[in-house]
Amino acid sequence: MKFTNIGPHTILMFHTDLAHILSLSSFHFQTCIKSISPEFDIEIKYCTSLKRKKQKWEVNKLHNLFNLHQSLISLGEKCHAVKTELLNDLVDFKPSSEVLRILLYGPIGAGKSCFINSVQRVLLGRNFIGVLENSTCIGKSFSVSMKTYKLKKQGEEYYPFEFIDTMGFEPKESKGIEAKDIKKILQGHILDGYTFNPGKAIPDDDQKYNKNPSLCDKVHCVVCILPADSVTRMDNSIFDKLGTIRKKATELEIPQVIILTKVDTVCEVINNDVTKMYWSRKIQEKVKVCSNKLGIPLNSIYAVKNYHAEVTQDEEIDTFILMALRDIVNFANDYVQCLKRTAAE
Repeated sequence: MKFTNIGPHTILMFHTDLAHILSLSSFHFQTCIKSISPEFDIEIKYCTSLKRKKQKWEVNKLHNLFNLHQSLISLGEKCHAVKTELLNDLVDFKPSSEVLRILLYGPIGAGKSCFINSVQRVLLGRNFIGVLENSTCIGKSFSVSMKTYKLKKQGEEYYPFEFIDTMGFEPKESKGIEAKDIKKILQGHILDGYTFNPGKAIPDDDQKYNKNPSLCDKVHCVVCILPADSVTRMDNSIFDKLGTIRKKATELEIPQVIILTKVDTVCEVINNDVTKMYWSRKIQEKVKVCSNKLGIPLNSIYAVKNYHAEVTQDEEIDTFILMALRDIVNFANDYVQCLKRTAAE
């Protein structure tokens, strides 16, 4: 850490690995510092030195400098505290219905199965394989049927929310899951275990067709899984299919979220240090592309790094996954409460 006096201001220069794991702007950095030590009176302005290519924070007021330095050093412990808080929120969560159902959809190879395994792994605190993943690039969906995945707690109990995995979208019109099937899943008409037939939607007389779905059969949150490494060059026909699902979910007023996966493959900095997730211009660009293509607001897009090669837990990876999961669960529960209020009127 280095300080340089320039008139009435002080320049605080530091390495980005000392920044808060969720820092997006000077405001977030200021909020982080004040949350650690409320006695700090700080006005911060972000500026860049093109010559030195270093990041600087212009501090107008800075008190108790030594304590600030120590607080920044302890941000690793802060990460542990944030993860613990997020995990406890999910463990203690009480939904407004018996179960919350969260639909995952997206193009083939986006990492839907990997995301489910990563979430379960974080919740258990150990390596876990519950959903088979395809490690090869064969250009075909590995999931061919609709399957519901319950998320295990420590012991024999399950969390009151579950994921629905679906067949991935493929570029060609006749390939991949039918958009009509997705619409029926949203409304709770398709039962678990239905095998998708590319190019043909489920008929009403199919044994896996549920004619009278209950509240617990319906989807309460829709999550689109998009790969950061290919989202900018994805075939327009896929975005057309994704847009169709978004339109139907919007008609039903179902909350929608994007999970941006494979962020470590597009940014070497994040591959080495996931805490720099929101410092990365590349990731910010990918997030904006997702928002522009599907019309989902930036604050509903979560960049995460799935577990795929790691055999041990990483608290920083866990924190980003848990942050996304907690919001998704809360969005789903908000929707259930809204349905109940509407039904009671």
